Amino acid sequence: MKLNKVWSTFVMVFTGVLLNVSAQAQRAATATPTVVNGFVIAITVTDGGAGYTDSPKVHILEGGGTGALAIATVLNGAVNKVIVQNAGSGYTVGTPTVTVDLPPSPKPPFSDGLVAYYPFNGNGDDIGQGQNPMLLTDTAFGADRFGETGKALFFDGIKNSFARSTRIVTPQVADSFTMSIWAQPEQPYHASGYASGGNILIQPIHGSVNYGPGNAGVGLLLGTDGVGIIAHSDNYDPMAVEYRSSLIGWQHIVVRYDQKRPSLFVNGKLVASAAADPNYVFHPSSGDPNISGEFWIPIYGGVGLWAQWNNPGQLWDYSRFSGSVDDFRIYDRALTDQEVKDLYRYEAPERPSLRIEVQTVRVTLLVKPTKRYQLESSFDLKAWTQVADPILATSAEVPLTFNVLSEGQYFRIYQVQ
Repeated sequence: MKLNKVWSTFVMVFTGVLLNVSAQAQRAATATPTVVNGFVIAITVTDGGAGYTDSPKVHILEGGGTGALAIATVLNGAVNKVIVQNAGSGYTVGTPTVTVDLPPSPKPPFSDGLVAYYPFNGNGDDIGQGQNPMLLTDTAFGADRFGETGKALFFDGIKNSFARSTRIVTPQVADSFTMSIWAQPEQPYHASGYASGGNILIQPIHGSVNYGPGNAGVGLLLGTDGVGIIAHSDNYDPMAVEYRSSLIGWQHIVVRYDQKRPSLFVNGKLVASAAADPNYVFHPSSGDPNISGEFWIPIYGGVGLWAQWNNPGQLWDYSRFSGSVDDFRIYDRALTDQEVKDLYRYEAPERPSLRIEVQTVRVTLLVKPTKRYQLESSFDLKAWTQVADPILATSAEVPLTFNVLSEGQYFRIYQVQ
C-alpha cells in the first residue's frame, strides 16, 4: 500500500556515542540511521565537535565513506547493527570503533508471498520483489483513490496506452495465487466473454505460448456494472466467474485461485466463485512479452487493452479499458477470506464507521411468588435452550441480566411447579 501515497520517512538519532580521536581528547559523535518505509537504508556518523580532519559519513549500501568502513549485520533480512570502523585516514591515532544497535526492521504488511507489487506511483516500478517492472507506453497518471494527483494510471479509452511487465510471472506460481488491484471504471461492463469484447482490465496472457500446452493465463474484465474473471489458452477463453452489480467509483478487486478454484472478491467481500477446471494449469497475468497484442492491458498489453485479432472468418475486437488503475499486487499463494478483507481495509481510504451491537439485556419475570419457573432462550425462535436451573420466585418481579451474544435474543418462560 502507498501510505497516503507518500513514503513515510523518519530519522532516529543516537547521541553520546564516543569516537577516540586522539590520546588527549574524545569528541562526541552522532549516529543517524535513515529509515524509509520501515527499512534502514543508510547510517551517517558525523562529528559532534571540532577535531576531525573530515567528518566521517557512512552509507551502509556502499560499505564505506570518508575515512570509515561500515560493516552491517543483517538479521532476518533487516539491518539490526552497524559497526563503523576507521579505514585508515583522518584520525590522529588508534582505530576508533562505533557500534550502533538498531532493532530489527518490521516486515512490511501483506508481504507474505508477494511476488510483484505495482503502486503506479508515477512509474511502473515493482516494489514487491523488484524483479519485474512494467513498461509504460503513452500512459497518463491521474488522481488516486486518496485524491492525490499523479499517483494512479489513467486510461481515457481512446489512446492505445499500455503498461506491461517485462517478463511473465515465474511458472512456479500456478493454480494457487492471488491478484489484487484497485480500479475505477468509467464505462459499462458489456462483455459476456473474453472474445466478445470489453473493458479488459488485466489482459490474460496466452497460457500455452508462455508456459506450454495445458496452461492458461488468468485476467480480469471490469466495468461500472460488472466484473469477470477470464482465462486464455489455445481455443480456450471462458468466463470463469462473473458478477453483475453497480461498481461506480474506486473498487478493490481480488482474483483468487485456490487449487484451480477461482473466486472473485469486491471490496473485501466474496461475491462469486466456481468449480475448479482440472484440465488446465492456471497462471496470473501481468504482461506477455512473447506476442504483440497479447499483453496485460491496451494494445500490446497493459491497463485498458484494445486489440484486434484476425483469424480466417473471425475478427475479434477488444475494447480499451477506460478509467483509473492503482496498486496491483500478485501473490504466489491463495489469500484467505480474512486476509482479503484485511488487505481491503488496509488499502482503502479511511471511512470511519460504527458497528452497534446490543450485548446485554435485562429480562424481568412477572410471576407468582413461591412458584418455580423455567426460562429458555433462542437465537432463531426454533431451537430453545434452558437458561440455568428453574427459578424460585421470591417476589412478583424477578429481574435477570443476560448476554444476548451467547444466550440468544429471544426468551420464553413456563411454570414447572
